[in-house]
Amino acid sequence: MSEMKRKGIPPDIVTYNSLIDGRWKKVRILLSEMVNLIIFPNVRTFTMVIKGLCEEGKVKYAKEVMEDMVEKGVEPNIFSYNILIYGYCKKKKLAQAMRLFCEISQKGLRPDIVTYNTILQGLFEVGRTSEAKRIYAEMLSVGPRPDLCTHSTFLDGYFKYGLVEEAMSLFDELERKREYTDIAFFGVVINGLCKNGLFDEAKGILRKMEDNGCPPDSVTYNVIVQGFLRCDKISEMTSFMKEMDGRGF
Repeated sequence: MSEMKRKGIPPDIVTYNSLIDGRWKKVRILLSEMVNLIIFPNVRTFTMVIKGLCEEGKVKYAKEVMEDMVEKGVEPNIFSYNILIYGYCKKKKLAQAMRLFCEISQKGLRPDIVTYNTILQGLFEVGRTSEAKRIYAEMLSVGPRPDLCTHSTFLDGYFKYGLVEEAMSLFDELERKREYTDIAFFGVVINGLCKNGLFDEAKGILRKMEDNGCPPDSVTYNVIVQGFLRCDKISEMTSFMKEMDGRGF
């Protein structure tokens, strides 16, 4: 921008928005310059400020920026909400995150898949599985359609809290519908089973991957090997390492 100034080209809102990258110290300087030049921030400007504050853990100030933008006649968009919801979830402040989640529809906006996945991850992080199930049911009813991230969040969350039956029920349903057949999907299940000490079941999923035309990679094998190691199952670990070697991993 210094080159523009030397050439006498005045910066505008597009110029400043392109320079705002989320680093709060830099953002404050740019905002100060904008005010001096009587350039009014737009929704992108405010959203980038909110993003910068959330990344630095200053969620309280990020919320104040959102309130300020509304007072100035600039309505937040779904990206603004998603960033602030993520900021609250990261801080495990789910009450505030849920209030924002409910506010979205009141403002005439529709939560997108990022909104739902963010709030679901936040709910599982603090153990609010029942509420996560309710929101999942809402997705199935009115949309958006759950994606791999949604289902991975549920599988990982169920396994995290020892809800193996629920996790495997969801896995079986998705596999029956052949929703996902990639390594990442099977990897979440194998990892969860290993963390719950269910190694025979994990090995069964590993074999099922090959039957489904999705051969496991070195990462998948390493999950099981590390699980055996954590539980001092040395002979099983050695056997799998030999299998890995035979596959060229």
